[in-house]
Amino acid sequence: MTNTYPEPYRSARKGSLVDPSTCYNRHCTSYCAWKIKEATGNWPRRTGDMDAKNWVTRLAQNGYKKVVSTPSGNGKCVGVKTSGKYGHVVWADNNLFISEYNYNSNGNYHERTVAANSFIWVQIKPTGGGGGGFLPSRGYWRFGDTDARIGRMASWMRKTFPAYTPAAALGNYFGPNLLKAVKEFQRRCGLETDGNVGPLTLAKMQQYGFGG
Repeated sequence: MTNTYPEPYRSARKGSLVDPSTCYNRHCTSYCAWKIKEATGNWPRRTGDMDAKNWVTRLAQNGYKKVVSTPSGNGKCVGVKTSGKYGHVVWADNNLFISEYNYNSNGNYHERTVAANSFIWVQIKPTGGGGGGFLPSRGYWRFGDTDARIGRMASWMRKTFPAYTPAAALGNYFGPNLLKAVKEFQRRCGLETDGNVGPLTLAKMQQYGFGG
């Protein structure tokens, strides 16, 4: 397993920086927020108290509602421990060998194998991708992609939000016009305006009637 946590957060003094998910660097929450961003293309948004022990609720409010008994074979998961003053969150890729930050409050990266019943497991991305087949295997669409599914999304946005989705956004190419429209949609919905269409943006589109 490789530590992919971004260098600016990794090398700065613990708690001295705040990430786009409003978590403090080198805390377990910031690391797991980054892993969600890495897996889906979107940072989880702030919802209430930021303590790790509240992350089952926080993840549910971000659209990650499926709680599994174990991450083995189920894709990427966040493990939530609700005991203790603040709780703890860890990241798992398909098995019980997890990665984490701030284990024992030292602010450092750590890996270990845990028991399945040590955490509540919240599924972030199923094996083989998510989004009911709409999203690609990487978990999100981004600028420069080409696919018929992008064309369906562009047509829906043009029909549903014509005020900021021009006809030039139509087609199977995720070009600058569609990128601008997606960012405006994200801005109006209170999402991170990175232009990527991952599980959070897709879930919000589905609330407005997008069928994929």
